Formats: sequence, structure tokens, C-alpha cells
Amino acid sequence: MTQEMGSLEICMAQKANMEAIFHSVADGILTLDNEGRVVNVNTAAARILGMPDGGAEGAGSGGAVGRPVSEVLRGRLWDVEPVLRHTLESGEGIQARENMLAGPADRDLRVLLTTSRLFDRHGDVGGAVIVLRDITQVRELEVKLEERGRLHSIIGKSHRMQEMFRLVEEVA
Repeated sequence: MTQEMGSLEICMAQKANMEAIFHSVADGILTLDNEGRVVNVNTAAARILGMPDGGAEGAGSGGAVGRPVSEVLRGRLWDVEPVLRHTLESGEGIQARENMLAGPADRDLRVLLTTSRLFDRHGDVGGAVIVLRDITQVRELEVKLEERGRLHSIIGKSHRMQEMFRLVEEVA
């Protein structure tokens, strides 16, 4: 009996450690069941997607748990659900594929999505995991740099014109 109790305590400690790791990762993580419904959402995914209460509550509260992935991750460049189905059926995940998602307050988010199958303790497919990396700010900065580079070419490359351009940017 004490050996069983020791094993249970070890399992509980490992579970607590895994949950701490799950919630400390900077990328968003969603786990899904075989039907494509959200089972777990880490803290970063809830923040990225603008979910209340860490995304834990179901559809009535705006949370993700229990909802189909198509409701939680609404892709604007490509639909997430067929890619997830392909991952579940074939085992072929995607690696860092860019998509635009409908974010909080109708603000589009640029993300890199990675998918992979999950297995249960018997080795059967038990669902999938989706990892989201928010690259919205990176894409916005790239656009600004491109615009500035084009504007610099239009205005001129002389030192005086560059100074004038910096002054215009500061005023704006």
C-alpha cells in the first residue's frame, strides 16, 4: 500500500511539474481531442487570443475549452480545421506555417502554427496539439521598414534629405 501511495505522489508531482511547464511556455499551446474540440489552453494562448479566465471556460464565457478549434482559431489565410484533420488522420503535422487569425477586438493576429498528434497511454491517437507563435509585431515592423525604405528612396539619399525625413517622422 505504501509503495502505491508513493507512486501516486510521484505521479501527482510530475503532473504538477508538467502543468507548470505548460503554462510557463511563451508560445500558445492548445490541446485538442480527436473531434477537434479544445481540451486545454495554456496561459500564453489565452493571452494571444484574448480569452478571459485563461481560456478555461467554455463557449458561454468566451473561453476555449470544449469548443471546436474552428471557433477558437478562425484563420483568415487558411482554415485551421482541415489541416488539423490531416494531422490527426495521417500524423503529418505542419511546422511554423503562417496564418492570420481573428484576434481580440477584431484585431488580426499573425501567427506561426505548428501541429502534431498526441497519443494516449495505449499508443492510440488521443488528439492533437497546436502551438501558436505570435509574430504580429514582427510583421508590423517589417512593413514599417519596407515603407520607410521606399520613402527614403523617393525623398532622396543625401544626408540633408535623410535628416529632413527623420524630422518629418518625429513630427508625425
